[in-house]
Amino acid sequence: MKKSKVLEKFGWRKVEIEKVDLSWKGEPHQVPGILETPLKYFQTLFDDELLELIVEQSNLFALQTEGCNLCLTVEELKVFMSIILLFGLIRVPYYRMHREAASRYPQIADKTGRQTFDKIKRFLHFNDNCKAKKPGEQGSDKLYKIRPVLGHIRSKFFEVSPKEHHSIDEQMIPFKGRST
Repeated sequence: MKKSKVLEKFGWRKVEIEKVDLSWKGEPHQVPGILETPLKYFQTLFDDELLELIVEQSNLFALQTEGCNLCLTVEELKVFMSIILLFGLIRVPYYRMHREAASRYPQIADKTGRQTFDKIKRFLHFNDNCKAKKPGEQGSDKLYKIRPVLGHIRSKFFEVSPKEHHSIDEQMIPFKGRST
């Protein structure tokens, strides 16, 4: 049995299109000084309160898993984060190449030692694993490990009123861990 093709006929007609007003309707005021530079904007989101929380949780995680004290400070965390951001700008196949003689990048290599950087990277934590509920339990949260960071940054976004011209970019960071 052969299927017959049914073609629909469409009739085109001219219609007046409603014009949409795309002008900026946001508030004209801005929180003073917050958005002057990208660094100030970043520091608004990642303020000392959040950095101290990350330091506390990272030190706690090192103590819980290895029984050693990481002794991470807010200043060391800031250096670590700046290096991570530089990794996004200065591309090499493997992150340790920034320290090798042929591809050495002094702004990264001179800021912290390789072992210190690797130790911070290994123990970086945002929430206490001991308080996490197991998957399937009542009240378990897939975002538990980063929930404090998400909550903090979300609250900071509410403090900043948007400007007319914002640019949002994304970057993929290689992940070498496990995913649930």
